[in-house]
Amino acid sequence: MSAPRKISLPQQYEAVAFALRRQQTLASGGSLRGLRGASVEQFDVERLQSVLATIDLLLANEADIKAFLRLPPDGRKAALEMAAAHGGGVG
Repeated sequence: MSAPRKISLPQQYEAVAFALRRQQTLASGGSLRGLRGASVEQFDVERLQSVLATIDLLLANEADIKAFLRLPPDGRKAALEMAAAHGGGVG
């Protein structure tokens, strides 16, 4: 199996927004016919898989992310600068 394609957050957001719209259409008794072509549907699947991977990453790091966000802005900036200085690949 090949490595998953990197998909940007805006594209992930768009995929979730479309999935919500699709579910709302179904919930109101609507039809999905003609909403998207097969190749676009496959791309939507890849984007939604990427959303799950992003959420998995966020969940695995939730405590650290929340702790970082509780820092004052100067503390966050200092932490990012220190990470970059030590090869953290931040920035």
